[in-house]
Amino acid sequence: MARFRKVLDSPRGRTVINYGLDPAIGFFCRVTTSRAVLLDYDNLRAGYDALPGLLRGLVTARIVDQDDVDEATRVLPHIEDVGTIADEHVRLVAIIIIDLRRAAGE
Repeated sequence: MARFRKVLDSPRGRTVINYGLDPAIGFFCRVTTSRAVLLDYDNLRAGYDALPGLLRGLVTARIVDQDDVDEATRVLPHIEDVGTIADEHVRLVAIIIIDLRRAAGE
């Protein structure tokens, strides 16, 4: 099992993104704040669609916009270092994609 964690601090508070790949539940992601669970995604839930579904969940939870996901998937094949991505949301999506693809052995 591969697990990753990102912590986002903003004026609205702290958001924690726990995500990864587990043989039993597939790609998973849980996004929490101090007040609520914003996303709980894995293959035990209706609508599971592996990595694309996880990325849609991040959009639905308002962690990133669909434009951020589109831009990250567009630039990833053309860059070697995600640190060169200026937009923090696009960079976050790119990091999540890279982490999960590596976990999947791609």
